[in-house]
Amino acid sequence: MTGDDIASLGQRVLKMERDFNRQAGFTAADDRLPEFFKLEKLPPHNEVFDITDEELDTVFDFEK
Repeated sequence: MTGDDIASLGQRVLKMERDFNRQAGFTAADDRLPEFFKLEKLPPHNEVFDITDEELDTVFDFEK
């Protein structure tokens, strides 16, 4: 298998998982982390999760 084959396989698996989740009633709202991830700093670097919902919505753009 080549690197491209592995990437393609990974995308295929993710597409199947997301299709299953959609059929089970999950939506983009279910792809969100709890609010405290954006508020509580995580040591030792004291960073918070600062990815916007719009950015999260593009993670699976390869599905199209």
